[in-house]
Amino acid sequence: MSFSRDVLGTGEDAWDRRAIVVDKMGLNWMNALITRLIFRHMLLKRACTKPEFERLLAGTKFKRAEVIEKPIELPAWLWK
Repeated sequence: MSFSRDVLGTGEDAWDRRAIVVDKMGLNWMNALITRLIFRHMLLKRACTKPEFERLLAGTKFKRAEVIEKPIELPAWLWK
């Protein structure tokens, strides 16, 4: 699984998109603030887009890889 840069991205509305995702988590205000800051300062550096993640998986020894787009993550199914 990888985080989707499309959600965590850097555009003008990125903070708003992250806030919407965090708001749906139902956290109290302190945990929501910490989560938003973690998205911005830590996870964004490690996030990738779906095509980048697919290229990464294509370089593995798995016969088949399927990446599923979800609101905040990119889970992958891998077959031997």
